[in-house]
Amino acid sequence: MPVHMTAAAVKRLQGGTNVPKAGKRATEANVVSRSVIPEVRADFPRGLDLPLPPTLNHLFATVNGNRVKSAEGRAYALEAGELARIMFPEPITVPVEVAIVVHPKRGIGMDLDNCCKALLDSLTGIVWRDDSQVWRLVIERGAVIPGGRLVMVVKSFER
Repeated sequence: MPVHMTAAAVKRLQGGTNVPKAGKRATEANVVSRSVIPEVRADFPRGLDLPLPPTLNHLFATVNGNRVKSAEGRAYALEAGELARIMFPEPITVPVEVAIVVHPKRGIGMDLDNCCKALLDSLTGIVWRDDSQVWRLVIERGAVIPGGRLVMVVKSFER
């Protein structure tokens, strides 16, 4: 599946001001494919198109009195890891900033922060060595997409 992000998301991450309205549908004119984003240097944005992670309520299970990652959480970590390795063959070792657009499966309420824990933990060791390297995290709600999706852009953090 090709990785896509809106041109506005790329511009916003690069310091621009083009902010799309919530619920606006992506069109050919405002979508940038992965081939446009340089894949060589960590200081250039790299994008990922991932499925929605499980909610915190489904991320962990209690087994014999111990809190462990659930089967759903482990399956998501494997899937997200496989997709992320395409764009990140080696973990980034510098502080990063992450911009996330969450495309919910339904138009009703969804806690945007509920997906961050599963997402960031799943990409540890693949995109970055540790999720403590995320120094800036921006998350916004995107258009409703059946099944839901999550578009994430990562680049080196600069003060």
